[in-house]
Amino acid sequence: MGVIIINQGWTDNLGDVAIGKTLKKELKDFHPLELQFAPIMAKPAQTTASKILELIKLDCRYRRWIKKQLNEISEPISAAIIGGGELLATNMNFNSAMKIWIEQLHKRKTPCVLWGNRGGYTNPIYRMRYKSALAKADEICVRDAYSKQVVEKCYARTPLSYPDVVFLYGKEKKHTIKIVRERKCVAMFYRTIITRMQAAANRKKSILMSGKKF
Repeated sequence: MGVIIINQGWTDNLGDVAIGKTLKKELKDFHPLELQFAPIMAKPAQTTASKILELIKLDCRYRRWIKKQLNEISEPISAAIIGGGELLATNMNFNSAMKIWIEQLHKRKTPCVLWGNRGGYTNPIYRMRYKSALAKADEICVRDAYSKQVVEKCYARTPLSYPDVVFLYGKEKKHTIKIVRERKCVAMFYRTIITRMQAAANRKKSILMSGKKF
């Protein structure tokens, strides 16, 4: 059973690249498959009406593209990770991608965790759409107190707090005992979350096979 990592690691942003590489390395036991989070670009929109219209069009484009990405995966998937980075920002492209990724994963009953996502107070349209999407996520993890406050206040979810995954980057190099211990704690945290999600997926599968409601 594999894990999907959905992020911006394919861009020229060094932070996103480091996040993608680190997640793949630390979760190698779960056979990770990395997919692009938001490769489709939105057209500029100035008025509220034009933004709503562009979002509807963008949602349709992302729905077709994401369905295709998921349908092309041959091996069974036990969980999906979206993040990290500024994926809850006031950004039309990210807003649409987040909404449709979670929607499609939820339809496939694939446990989904938002991992280290960060974002500030966004406009009412994006906020409403993020809130609807995040309600379907199985777990939400943030890497700073400000993002925790935003998720709690705007999206009515109580996220977990954890260190930035990039603290694990290049851990094969020499470090002090303190740093090594901290990194081991971070790695254990990630693996615990994934194991919990896989267990939840197995429970859902057993319930569905038994014909019971959950």
